Amino acid sequence: MKILMLGEYSGYYSNLAIGFEKLGHEVSLFNNGHGWMQLSAGRSYPSYGGRFYGRWMQRAMLSWDRKLFAGFDLVYVINAEFLKGGRFDPNTWEWIRVNNKRVIYTVCGQRDSNLHRYFPYARKHMFLKSDGTIDLIACAKSPPNTAACDQLVRECDGITTIGATYDLAYANMEKPRASIPLPAATETIDFSPMKIGAAVQIFHGIQTRPDSKGTDAILEGISSLKERETSLPFEFRHSGGHALSEYLKILAATDISIDQCKSMGYGMNGLFSMALGKVVCAGNEPEHQKALGLPTAPVVNLPFDSAAIADILEDLLNRPKQQLEEIGRANRTYVEQYHEATIVAQRHLDFAESLG
Repeated sequence: MKILMLGEYSGYYSNLAIGFEKLGHEVSLFNNGHGWMQLSAGRSYPSYGGRFYGRWMQRAMLSWDRKLFAGFDLVYVINAEFLKGGRFDPNTWEWIRVNNKRVIYTVCGQRDSNLHRYFPYARKHMFLKSDGTIDLIACAKSPPNTAACDQLVRECDGITTIGATYDLAYANMEKPRASIPLPAATETIDFSPMKIGAAVQIFHGIQTRPDSKGTDAILEGISSLKERETSLPFEFRHSGGHALSEYLKILAATDISIDQCKSMGYGMNGLFSMALGKVVCAGNEPEHQKALGLPTAPVVNLPFDSAAIADILEDLLNRPKQQLEEIGRANRTYVEQYHEATIVAQRHLDFAESLG
């Protein structure tokens, strides 16, 4: 089949595309490299926009090259980024819908207006405050792509989500839907087994979303942990805004990777850390694995509670080095069994086939 993938989010589509290609399909990626992450923009199409073209220039170029977006068996659109801000004008989007067989909307990340509408009904979400209440003001501020998101939901043929929270947001939508795990092209992520040295290296990657990741609670937990005695000494760092290639190098030198604590499941950050063979602390709620149809992952489930975070990390640092290294190896094995790009790609294709 010919597959077109529009947009990107933290390497989701670039990894999934590898899975499709390994299954023998022709894939065209079109995105801007997710900005600062500097991902590969695509195998066939250049990345219009970004620092060299304004959005209106990008819009004009997309309209001029509409023929590039026709004749595909499947078109995947990630979030609504390509329908807002002038990226696609209405005529270009209509062209895509009419001149391709199926359009599937991929819901992930946090730029989906339906997540803002339904997040408060989940046990863990990005609008939780440290006292357990909901930041209703932030929740009420729908993202700027609300109209585009609603249009995508109306006009797509099916929706794929990445776990329990996203399923909840779309539970009442009258559209075919499937919850599918995140993909990891393991051949591009070298297994970097842990070899703990004089101190356990703990890293929290905030990238550009500290509020939604619960960074304040994580830093408070680390501060408390520093006042405790543990069998294994540790060093901690946190940073963000790295190109993916640089970020993977940082993760490769890490022993314990802290992804996030305000989510039901782990994201691409956690998945990359798992594939590298690290101990991963992130969301890992039973509902998340159930929604994906997966057994429990070897990920340490992290609550949005600084004291509990300190206790969990203290427990890890009081374990033998070999046990931590075994957890890291188990994470790599889990990724190979359930998140490997071809396995995930096949689940996407099975869903697409079910649409008729």
